[in-house]
Amino acid sequence: MKDHEADIYAQADLALHAQTVIEKWQHQFELFYVTARGSYLEEITRKWFKVNQLPFHHLELLGQHNKIEAIKKHRIQLFLEDKHDNAVDIATECSIPVILIDTPYNQGDDPHGVIRVKNWLEAEQWVAQWSASIEGDSAHD
Repeated sequence: MKDHEADIYAQADLALHAQTVIEKWQHQFELFYVTARGSYLEEITRKWFKVNQLPFHHLELLGQHNKIEAIKKHRIQLFLEDKHDNAVDIATECSIPVILIDTPYNQGDDPHGVIRVKNWLEAEQWVAQWSASIEGDSAHD
């Protein structure tokens, strides 16, 4: 993996509908990308974002899978994850919803706070409902 890691990340395909959904979200949310990739991959990662025309406001490469400290530091209110144990830990430790896009490699029991979706369009629908409920709650405060 180490020998080919840079090439794998540089050539990774963007998930179907991810760009369209994220482009919409950039106008509604501040987009933080918190990744387990090491900082030595930052240039490759930024180039991948540019090539794929994927918007972002902040990019943080941690070099490890524990994302909880970064989530708390940036006061992130909703997280998307592809690693099941990370999704469970984040939902539990940070008390925020975590959207987990279903894949064969991330199966397991999903506790309260982990929302499993089949694709980016389902994620978009869930986020729209969540956002409307948040806006509705703040109107009553």
